[in-house]
Amino acid sequence: MEGKGDGKGWLAVAVLVLALGGLADLLPDRFPAENDLEAGSERIGWGEALDADALARDIYLRVNDERAARGLPPLVWHEDLAAIARGWSEEMLTTGYRHSPASRRVHPDFVGVGENILMGPRDAGEAHVSWMESDGHRDNLLHAGYTAIGIGVVCRNDGHLWATQLLGVPDGVVVPHPRGTAVEPLVRRDPGPACTPRPWWQAWRS
Repeated sequence: MEGKGDGKGWLAVAVLVLALGGLADLLPDRFPAENDLEAGSERIGWGEALDADALARDIYLRVNDERAARGLPPLVWHEDLAAIARGWSEEMLTTGYRHSPASRRVHPDFVGVGENILMGPRDAGEAHVSWMESDGHRDNLLHAGYTAIGIGVVCRNDGHLWATQLLGVPDGVVVPHPRGTAVEPLVRRDPGPACTPRPWWQAWRS
């Protein structure tokens, strides 16, 4: 008669549910909540350097656009500073968000090296605007004494970026540090290139 079963169907479903539950215990955790930017970063992992080079270069162009709008000379891209910045972004991602020690920023081309750091945005435009709307970071980017910059971006596998800017002052340059530089004109607010999230199973295998 219809409507009556022998219970085998329900038993099969129960076994399947239990099996899937056990399998879930063997799989890696999903990415944490977006606002939990430090926790689990080492487990989440990050992409290759080439994945984030476009973001670093795009941010560099944005910085010089802001300087040009204020009559300041452009900063020269410095490969060594960029490599140091990239390394620090990777270290922050796995060990915690903080400025690098001064010894980490020593370079023979410069008498001093300033630093901006950032975590959380997903694209170059958001990162740039975040720095420009922060008084201390903006003062660094608009400092007339800096002549060179290197930027290192790391794209975490869930699409959030971690970034470091290192700005170099050559020997013999003495320029008062600007304070209270105006946010406007902020000439670049367009999104630009973004970090591409990778599926959690790909991130787990990397």
